[in-house]
Amino acid sequence: ICTEATNTVDDKEKAELYLQAEELLVKNAIISPEYLGESPTFIANYVKGYCVSTNGSQNWQEVSVDK
Repeated sequence: ICTEATNTVDDKEKAELYLQAEELLVKNAIISPEYLGESPTFIANYVKGYCVSTNGSQNWQEVSVDK
């Protein structure tokens, strides 16, 4: 369906084909729960104030190097 839509020049027909493809994806979607129990992080012992954040943000003002 996507190949046909890609090769179609009529915008209305193209939109209809992509809609059909999207409906197929939603109808046949497989849900696969994922779990990541740990995220190993290695920090040198002379790095101070670095905390691993669960949301990916980092407060660099608290980080220092004591070397």
